[in-house]
Amino acid sequence: MTIKKLSSKVKIFIFLFLSVMFFVFTLQNSFADTTKVLLPAKPIKATNLATSASRSSGNWLYWVNYYRAMANLGPVTENPAYNDGCWKHARYMYKNNS
Repeated sequence: MTIKKLSSKVKIFIFLFLSVMFFVFTLQNSFADTTKVLLPAKPIKATNLATSASRSSGNWLYWVNYYRAMANLGPVTENPAYNDGCWKHARYMYKNNS
């Protein structure tokens, strides 16, 4: 069946349907979140990661706030009262494969 043989009502319906679908997909893409957070592409060796991640390392807070700033989030602060308990819990989770 060719397009010439279709009735005018069917042609109008197809045209309106395609127009609405185009509008819906265009509208949907305009509301999509276009914020991009790019992470650094610097490779880290596994051996360096294990030795650099020490309990006394104060560098972690800088990196947490760095990535939070990239995501337009406010900075966080360190709570020294929680440090020991958090460290022990993280070690427990690691040792028990939790």
